Amino acid sequence: MAAQEAELVALRASRARVDTLDTELGLVEPRGHEPSSSSRGLVDTRQLGKPEKFNGEPATFEDWSFVFEAYMSCVDRKYVELFEKVRFSDVPWFNRTMSSTEHELSVQLYYTLAMLLQGRALDICQTSGLGEGFETYRKLVAEYKPRMASRFVGTLTHLLSTKFTTDVEADIPAFEKMTRRYEQETGAPLDDQIKVGIVMNAVTDPGLRDHLIRNSVRLKTYSALKEELLEVARTSRVLNSSPTPMDIGADPDYVAALTLEASQGLWTQKKWKMEEKREAPLPPVRV
Repeated sequence: MAAQEAELVALRASRARVDTLDTELGLVEPRGHEPSSSSRGLVDTRQLGKPEKFNGEPATFEDWSFVFEAYMSCVDRKYVELFEKVRFSDVPWFNRTMSSTEHELSVQLYYTLAMLLQGRALDICQTSGLGEGFETYRKLVAEYKPRMASRFVGTLTHLLSTKFTTDVEADIPAFEKMTRRYEQETGAPLDDQIKVGIVMNAVTDPGLRDHLIRNSVRLKTYSALKEELLEVARTSRVLNSSPTPMDIGADPDYVAALTLEASQGLWTQKKWKMEEKREAPLPPVRV
């Protein structure tokens, strides 16, 4: 009995040490501590699932980093501003140069990254220094999303070759995602008039393009042009999905009259073709 009690005491002491370590690392808040409104996350992360792990594949880093930054910003809203500063920084972001609040956020970021990174990305985390979360993330961006002239040209070329299909409601978010990528790579916003020109050139439907050209005086900004395109797309979708009178049961006499008229029209067209063929001069006969 005494041995069991001693073991229980040891387990409780071990658990207390773990809780203390988690608190010091910033992974959890101290018991009885209520976070202030300035540091509280945007939403309760207990209601959210964890971001997926990043396996080091460059093609998936952009989407993964977007979701990851959003998740960490839900944990603490201060990450929103800090990610903007760190993402394309040319200087290291070590904990010793930060305030106490930023230091705690960096440690929390580090251990979150350690649990989500795999392969080459995890190697970057391990070699960045224990608890150096912001420096780790800065190196990840530099490795998988570097600012290079070739990337600027490639993204801009892709933007200029944008084409809108019949599904404009899906094409616009894809265009804005590519625009955001270009702006992140260059560090400068894309001019509004350039976006208007790209979108006008991207519309492939002749009727829709003519409509935009006729209203170009009113659609001077990208936001106005976007709203116009979405309004036209929504209206077309609603009209195409609305039932016609024949779908809900039309007057039988009216349907019969339409059928007779259509058949007579086809017969008239057929007679015209036969008469044109009969009146055409015969080809010369070779002897």
